[in-house]
Amino acid sequence: MCCSERLDDLYAFHYTASDITLRHVGWNLYDIQSEYLRMGVPNDHWILSHINKDYEVRAVHSFPR
Repeated sequence: MCCSERLDDLYAFHYTASDITLRHVGWNLYDIQSEYLRMGVPNDHWILSHINKDYEVRAVHSFPR
């Protein structure tokens, strides 16, 4: 499955947890702010912003809603 020609055949899109509670546990394992801090962000070139937290800000030529 690592070399599929179709994106939806890849493991990330194909896997389903056997227990429905396991499907939501992963979100508690990943903390985006901690990951950014681990990588040294914010710094002189990057900042953390919540400006688009509700996905309302978008470029004119971006994906449609």
